[in-house]
Amino acid sequence: GYARFVLENAARAGVQLKAHAAAVDPVPTGTFPTAARRPLNSRLDTSKLRQAFELVLPEWQTGVARMLAEVLRPGEESFT
Repeated sequence: GYARFVLENAARAGVQLKAHAAAVDPVPTGTFPTAARRPLNSRLDTSKLRQAFELVLPEWQTGVARMLAEVLRPGEESFT
C-alpha cells in the first residue's frame, strides 16, 4: 500500500515513472525471511497516546503525502 501510494502521488505530481502503481504486487513478509522474528500484525496502535494526551493523529497517508509534496517537483525526469 505504501509503495502504491508513493507512486500514485509521484505520477500526480508529474514525475515520469519507471514503475507504475498498478505494477506493484503485495507480497507477504514471509516471502523475504530475515533473522529477526516479526509479528504478524505490526501496525502501530496509537490508542494510548490518544487517551493520555487527547491527540488526534492523522492517517499515515497524510504524513507521506506532505513529505512527497516537499520532495517531488513537477517535471522531474525520473523517480524509481
